[in-house]
Amino acid sequence: MTRARDIANLGTQAGSGLDASDITTGVLPVGVTGGSGLNALTFPAGMTELLATVTASSSTTIDFNSTYVTATHDSYELHVMGAYPSADMGDVTMSFSYDNGAGGTFYNFSWGSFHKQFNGTNLTYLGNSSSGQTPNDTTWNIGGGGEGGSSAASFGGIVRMTNMNAVGTEFSHGDSLITYPHSASAAYGTYSSYYMDQASGRTNFIRLTSTQTITSGVFKLYGRIA
Repeated sequence: MTRARDIANLGTQAGSGLDASDITTGVLPVGVTGGSGLNALTFPAGMTELLATVTASSSTTIDFNSTYVTATHDSYELHVMGAYPSADMGDVTMSFSYDNGAGGTFYNFSWGSFHKQFNGTNLTYLGNSSSGQTPNDTTWNIGGGGEGGSSAASFGGIVRMTNMNAVGTEFSHGDSLITYPHSASAAYGTYSSYYMDQASGRTNFIRLTSTQTITSGVFKLYGRIA
């Protein structure tokens, strides 16, 4: 049978519905019984992928456990979107654990932050959230810092955490930028950074904590392939 006739016959079959008997050549993919075709696609090193999405509902903590925080990824980004506090914004902090949060043991940070007030075209420096860098603290302040904020609108921003597979003398480090309203005519921005000695093992648990209940908001954790 000529190729032209094959194509014509295929068209005829298409009109009455194709079935498995019409397909006589091809290779099944790997993973399917008898398959030897393409392997499953994998993400190359350096690529970022979405690991988890958490929607807050009357929450004071947002956790990402060892299901998502694995040795596969060495850096993470947490995107905070449309997070509404139940009252004027208090402190928002981050904590990291090496035991999946089970023992309540969190690494000590050295961190520092500052706040800026955006009021029209004016930019006012508000100072550090503490007297210089804070050493040996199990929470890293990424927002609020005692400067307040309005419950009438949301806060949001990005938290970046790098070298999270470091162990021993190596350090994990990162930074964050969180913005939130202070009044009808002013908004605050908090920039913060940290470094952390992961002497007991790599981080496998990430927690965000708010001193005010978060009534709603979306938190997306992304990981970069090591």
